[in-house]
Amino acid sequence: MPDPIFELYKEALKAGHVAVLRGLLDEALAHYREAAEIAPERPLPHSSLGGVLLRLGRADEALAAYSRALGRTPRDEAALSGRVEALLAAGRTTEAAEALDRLAEVQESTDRGPEALETLRRALHLGSTKRRLKRVAALEVALAGETAAVPAAPVRVARRKTVPPAPTRRRRQRAPRAAVAAPTPAAAPAPPAPDPERLLAAAADAAAEGRLAEAVESYVAAAVAHLAAGEPAAAFDACQRGLEVLPGAPALHVELARLYLARGWHERAVEKLLLLDRLLEIDGDRAGRAAAAELVRRHLADEPRLADLAAAAGD
Repeated sequence: MPDPIFELYKEALKAGHVAVLRGLLDEALAHYREAAEIAPERPLPHSSLGGVLLRLGRADEALAAYSRALGRTPRDEAALSGRVEALLAAGRTTEAAEALDRLAEVQESTDRGPEALETLRRALHLGSTKRRLKRVAALEVALAGETAAVPAAPVRVARRKTVPPAPTRRRRQRAPRAAVAAPTPAAAPAPPAPDPERLLAAAADAAAEGRLAEAVESYVAAAVAHLAAGEPAAAFDACQRGLEVLPGAPALHVELARLYLARGWHERAVEKLLLLDRLLEIDGDRAGRAAAAELVRRHLADEPRLADLAAAAGD
C-alpha cells in the first residue's frame, strides 16, 4: 500500500476508534467502512465493524463483518472472539461452541495453554461432546505436567542447638543373667518396588500390539510407581503417554485425579472428576464411574459438587 493511502487508512481507523470511545456508534460505522474501502485486504476494519454492529444489536450483520475479517486472516483472534459473541447473540449456541473450539486451537498453537483451556471449558459449557471433553482432559494433563515439573523451592529449617544432659552417677548393678531365647524365624524380605521404566516399556509394547487395555493398566501402574518414588512429574508423564494411546480411558483419568490430590490441587481434582463423570455418562461406563466414585468417597466425600458421583459408590 502506498504511504499516502496508508495514512488515509490509519486516519479513518483512528476516527472510528475515537467515535466508539465517545459512544457515537453510527459515526464509527461510517469511519470503519471508509477504512475497509481504502484497505479491503486488511481484517481490522471488518472486525471493528462487527464489534459496533453487535453493540447496536445487529447480530447478523456483525456475523457477516466477522466472516469477512476471517476470510482475510482465518486465525485473527479478535474476529474469532467477536464471531462467538455474535453467534451467541443470534442464539446459535452450537456454532458458538465450534467457534470457541477454533479459538482455543489458535491460543494453544501460540503456547497459551491456560487461555486455551478456559476457552475450551466455555465451549464445553455451551455443548458437551466427546471430542470436546477429551480435548479439555488432554490439555489439563499437559498443563498439570508442566506445573509438576517445576521443582519446589527448598525449605530451610533452623537448627536448634541441643544441650547434652548433665551426667548422672548411677550405682552399678549386676545385670541379671539373660534367658536364652528360642530363635525366631527371619522375616520374609519385602517384595521389590515395581520398576516404572519396565512398566512403561511393557505398556509401549502392549500398545504397539493393539492390547490397549493392558497398555493402560501398565501406564497406570507406572504412574503409581513413579509417585511412590517421589517423582510426580514422571507420574503425570506416564498418564499423558497413556492418554495418547487411549484418551478416554477412565483408569488414567481417575489416576490423574489421585495425582492432583497428592499434590494438594483440590480444585483441579474436582474439575477432573466432574469432567470424567460427564464423559462416563456419555459412554455408559459403569465400571469406570464406580472407580471414580470410590476415589470421591475416600478423599472428597464432603465436596458438594461431587455428591452425585459419591452416591454412585454405593450403587
